[in-house]
Amino acid sequence: MVRLYLGRDAEQLLDSPPFLREWAALYHACSWATCFQDAPFVTTWYRCYAEDFEPVIVAGETDGRLSGLFTLATDKRSGALCAAGAHQAEYHVWLALPGDGARFIEEALDELSRVFPRGHLQLLFAPPKTPVEWTKRWSGRCYLRPIPKPLMVTRPADSARESLRKKSNKSRLSRLEKEGPLNFAKITGAEGFRAALEVIGDLSDFRQGAVNGVLPFQADRHKKAFYIALLEQPGLMHVTVLRVGQQIAAAHIGPCNREEVVLGILVHSPFFARHSCGKLHLLLLGLTLEQDGFRALDLTPGGEFKERFATRYDEASVLDIFFSRSAVRAFRWKRASIGFGKRFVSTNRVKQALRMARHKASLVRPRSILNRLLRPIRRFCYEHREYRVYRYAAEAVPQPVAKIMRRDCLPDLTLYMPAEAWQPPLDEFLREAAKRLEAGEHAYTFAQDGRLAHHGWLIERQQEAFISEVSQKLRLPPDSAVLYDFYTRPEHRGKGFYQRALAQMTYDAAKVPGIRHIYIGALKENLASCHAIEKAGFEHQQSLFETRRLGKIKRW
Repeated sequence: MVRLYLGRDAEQLLDSPPFLREWAALYHACSWATCFQDAPFVTTWYRCYAEDFEPVIVAGETDGRLSGLFTLATDKRSGALCAAGAHQAEYHVWLALPGDGARFIEEALDELSRVFPRGHLQLLFAPPKTPVEWTKRWSGRCYLRPIPKPLMVTRPADSARESLRKKSNKSRLSRLEKEGPLNFAKITGAEGFRAALEVIGDLSDFRQGAVNGVLPFQADRHKKAFYIALLEQPGLMHVTVLRVGQQIAAAHIGPCNREEVVLGILVHSPFFARHSCGKLHLLLLGLTLEQDGFRALDLTPGGEFKERFATRYDEASVLDIFFSRSAVRAFRWKRASIGFGKRFVSTNRVKQALRMARHKASLVRPRSILNRLLRPIRRFCYEHREYRVYRYAAEAVPQPVAKIMRRDCLPDLTLYMPAEAWQPPLDEFLREAAKRLEAGEHAYTFAQDGRLAHHGWLIERQQEAFISEVSQKLRLPPDSAVLYDFYTRPEHRGKGFYQRALAQMTYDAAKVPGIRHIYIGALKENLASCHAIEKAGFEHQQSLFETRRLGKIKRW
C-alpha cells in the first residue's frame, strides 16, 4: 500500500518516533540510499527551510512495516515539486527494501501524478545502484541520462600522497609556510564552526559569484543556520580548514555518506590563490579521510576540475519525470533544440550571450542608446583626449582624518551591482577583482544600503601601466605605487567618498617600504576627478594625448 502525506499530515508523520525508527531501518536496508535520504539530513532540511518548502511524503507499507519512502517538497512560492533537500542535496532518490525499488517508485509516481497532474520532478542526481529498469515502461514520460561520478579513492590515499610529494606541490606548501604557520585541521565543535562559517560563506559567495554569477549565502537566508544544524547531527558532517597564520586559506564542508565524504562547499582565499591552496586542501583532505577510515571522496558529477583528482568513476543519472503530456512535449522540444544548436555553437556561449543581452537591456536608456550609436561616428570624425598623470611624494602624505574605506573586503565586493550600461555584470566584475587580488593588488570599498557605493584599487608597486583611455604605455620609477579604477554609484556621488578614499589610500601606499611616489591619472575632461585629485595633494606631472581625425590616429 502506498500513501501520500501532505502538509500537516506530513509534519505529524515526521514527529512520530515509530516512523523515524522504521525510516532508519529502511535507510540501512536500501543499497542505493545516500545520507541525503536519511532522517537526520531530511528532517533538518524540512525544519530549516519550513518558510520556503512544504513537506510531501510518499510512504509504502508491506505487511504493516515501512517498505518504501520518497521524501519530497513543494516550493511555497512556485508550487514546483522537488526532492527533499532540493539543491542542498547532492543526490535525489527514493528508499525501498531490496526487490521493491521498482514497484514502489512506480506506485509512488502514480499517486503523485494524481495529486500533481501537471507536475515535473527532476532527480539530480540519482546515485549508482538506483533501480532504473522501470523507466523503460515509462519511456513516454521519463527521461534517464547517465552521467559520470568521479571519486578520489582514499583507502589507501596513494594518489593524494604521491601528488603531495611532487616538487611543485612541496614548493607551494613551502611558500605558504613562509607567509605564516600552516595548519590543516578538522572542525568538530559548534563554536569553532560558527566562526569559520562566517569566513567560508564570504569566500563561497566571492568564488561562486565570479564563476557563476550567484551568491549562495547572500541569496539563501537559511543556509548558515542549515549547516550549523547539520553539524549538530552526530557523524553527519566533515569539516576541514587550512589556515595560514590566523587566516583561512581554504576550507571544505562535506556530508559523510556511509564510507565516503561528499564534496560539498570547497572554497579558497584569493589572497593565497597563487599557491593553489584549493588544490592543496583537497590533497590534504584525502590523507585525512584515509586516517578517518573513509574509502573515498565523492567528487560528485559535473565540473571539469574534478577530473584532475579522480582515480575512479561510478555512474549516476539525471532522471526527469513528467505527469502531463504538455510538459513532455515541451521537454522534448527543448532537448531537441539544444541538441540541434550544439552542432553549431557551444551551449555556454549561447547562455552567456543571452545573459549579457538581458544585462544590457536592463540598464540601457533611450538617450544612452542614441549616444552609443553616434559615438563611433564622432570619434571617427574628430576626437582629442588628454590623460593627465599626477604624482604625490610619499614623504609628504599626511595621515587621513577618518578611515571609512574597507581594505580587501570580499563581502563589500559581492555587493556590486551595475548602475550604468557600460559596467560589466556581477560575475565579470568579481572575476576581475579575483584576478587583481591574486596579483597582490588591494581593493578599497565602501558599502551602504546593501550596495557597493564606492570602490578603488591600489597597486603597491608598478613600473609600467597601460592607459586604455589613450592606448599608451606609461613607464614609472621602480619605487612607485599606483591608484586607479575608482567608481562611485550615481546616487552616492557628491558625498566625498572619492576624496576620503584618496586620503586613506595615499596614506597606506606611503607606508609601503621603499615607496617614494604615488601616481594617479584621469582624463582632463573629467573635471570632477581632476579637481578631487589636485585637492588631495597630487601634482600634475605630465599628459598623454590622443587625437583622431577622419580615422587617422596620432598619439604622443
